[in-house]
Amino acid sequence: MDRFSTLPRDTVTKILSFLTTKDAVRTCVLSKELRHSWAFLPVIKIDIMNFLKNHDDHSEGQLREAELKLTEFLDKAFKNLKSEELEIFEYRNGVVNSGVSLKFLDNILLLKPREVYIFLGRRTEALHMPDSFFCCPSIEIMEFTDVLN
Repeated sequence: MDRFSTLPRDTVTKILSFLTTKDAVRTCVLSKELRHSWAFLPVIKIDIMNFLKNHDDHSEGQLREAELKLTEFLDKAFKNLKSEELEIFEYRNGVVNSGVSLKFLDNILLLKPREVYIFLGRRTEALHMPDSFFCCPSIEIMEFTDVLN
């Protein structure tokens, strides 16, 4: 048995909450005892770069493929999440002028997030957010930030 698996659940959850959600899932799969621990995380952190095959290639085709992988990953994650209320949702997409859809944000609202952070690459076109996002009563902090790679 590894030492990580012997830690109290609260400690494991705290450690995993510092990772991106994808890395937290990967970490939990390594241990039978922790296999489903990621589903109780109060934090979801998604970075589009984790879904790109080639981090230097930001072509439209690569972005579409990454978006499909992201959507597939989130669909699976939402089916397994046990957290009733989400403390923090963080989404990073540092690709300049990325046309990646933000439709998956509707599912985030079902988890009643308190804090939402959206980091996007510089854009020349308007960002379209689901209307429901702006009238979600659970959100206390919503921050949108332009980032460069």
